[in-house]
Amino acid sequence: MLTYFGTTNSLFHTEKNSKSKELNYIKGTQWSPDGSFLLTNSNDDVIRVFDSSKTCENWENELEIKFGEPIYAIDWYSKLNFADPTSCFFAISKRDHPIKLYDAFTGKLKLSFVGEDHLEQIRAPNSLCFDLDGEKLYTGFDSKLQIYTLSRPGKESENILTTPTKRSKSGQKGIISSISFNPDYSGLLSLGSYSGSVGLYDINDNHRQIQVLKGVGGVTQTLFTLDGNFLFIASRKSSKIQCWDLRNTGELIYSLERPGNTNQRLSFSIDPTGRYLSSGDTKGYIWIYDLKNQGKVVYCQPAHTDVVSSSNFHPTYSMLVSSSGQRRYKDSYNDTVLTYDDGEGGLKYDCRINAWMVQYEENMEE
Repeated sequence: MLTYFGTTNSLFHTEKNSKSKELNYIKGTQWSPDGSFLLTNSNDDVIRVFDSSKTCENWENELEIKFGEPIYAIDWYSKLNFADPTSCFFAISKRDHPIKLYDAFTGKLKLSFVGEDHLEQIRAPNSLCFDLDGEKLYTGFDSKLQIYTLSRPGKESENILTTPTKRSKSGQKGIISSISFNPDYSGLLSLGSYSGSVGLYDINDNHRQIQVLKGVGGVTQTLFTLDGNFLFIASRKSSKIQCWDLRNTGELIYSLERPGNTNQRLSFSIDPTGRYLSSGDTKGYIWIYDLKNQGKVVYCQPAHTDVVSSSNFHPTYSMLVSSSGQRRYKDSYNDTVLTYDDGEGGLKYDCRINAWMVQYEENMEE
């Protein structure tokens, strides 16, 4: 089903810090909504933008923006259209800095929004997401959602508490680690928390909390299916991606299995047809599941020699990109690579993006 056709080679093979000898790895990738660009976030605190129209056997990034602080979250503008350069931008959140929006062509700053705590000190959100209409930017903090209107940059925001008080037993507690909107425009919003819950909210009813799904770990990603009927949830140190049915009472109906016992975020995606979900794992494999057949595994292939941190279908083409790497260090004495994390042993250092052509076989469409 997957045919390898391109890689970034050694583009990402750099040391984050010469003193610590910490090696680079790719934290995640994200296609722009129209598929024109690919955005990457890596451990060297550099954002890279790739032009997908120029993809060939060996990729080269079109743009690099270097930051001196860890990057918490990235997101493309939801109404991005390559034909309209003014719409081609993305948002980033980095530690102890305002949220900033950058031009995808020039790398120049377009807008900034300030998040503050109760002491009026600048705090960066752990997650962010543009709404479907492209008018607002949603950002996640500790038990709180801050919503900014793009036409009004600065400090002004709408604050939504996910729990009445931090001591309250009701509501949703913890750092909001994932934000996603139901693509059916029903107004349903999901917020994942590192404390182990997913809250469902109605943005058309003053962000009323509809339900809190429990029984999950520290949430790293939530993603609605294209028809809006199901929600997939991934958690830290979990080998399962859970599928919840949203049509009635919000019940867990099945789980997708893959090696995932790590604190590292392993991002997954759904293909443009809405039928297949793809995820990487901690052993270097890409998994593809059939969502029309209770998540049956239809494909499993080695893709990297290290942890696969993301596996993203292109939004319009029959194409997929995978990224790899985990936190590693070089020994100061003999320059060998050490691994200090909870990932799988026996893997070799691999920090790159691979591109794959997706071929749907006849027996997969039955």
